[in-house]
Amino acid sequence: MEPFTETIKTLYNAHRQELTGAEIPQIAALRDTAAEYFIAKGLPTRKYETWRHRSIDELVCKEYETQWQPAPYQPVNEYFTCELKNINAYTYTFLNGWYVYDNSALTTLENGVIIGSLAAALKENPSLVIENIAKQNLTQNDNLLALNEALFTDGLFVYIPGWFSSAI
Repeated sequence: MEPFTETIKTLYNAHRQELTGAEIPQIAALRDTAAEYFIAKGLPTRKYETWRHRSIDELVCKEYETQWQPAPYQPVNEYFTCELKNINAYTYTFLNGWYVYDNSALTTLENGVIIGSLAAALKENPSLVIENIAKQNLTQNDNLLALNEALFTDGLFVYIPGWFSSAI
């Protein structure tokens, strides 16, 4: 087993109980399946057609820190500024993989659309998330998606009533 994959295996086994949604059996099973897939397959190599002209070797030889909990809240404008004024748009900001918000981790619009933190959606409405995230089967034939599915901590959750919902 390559060193990076061994590191991921060790990290996953050490922290799987503290990952987002670990207490939800369907999410835990989804993570376990994804982790097993990634550990069995490892990182994609140039043997894969989609990676034939790409190399991720330089990414795996670096030292990385993991952040299992969000950093203490800081106002978004302390580290992100936008020069566009009076733009009619929603913005969603992430810091080290965690959704940053002022008032609410999830916003429900008048039309029933729910947007915000995947971690918060798993806490507040797990059945809605499970119903949609589990049917994705993201790991099939994609090592890096399997790695992401095994170790995600947060993400952008978008639910549109009557449409396919997704977690990114």
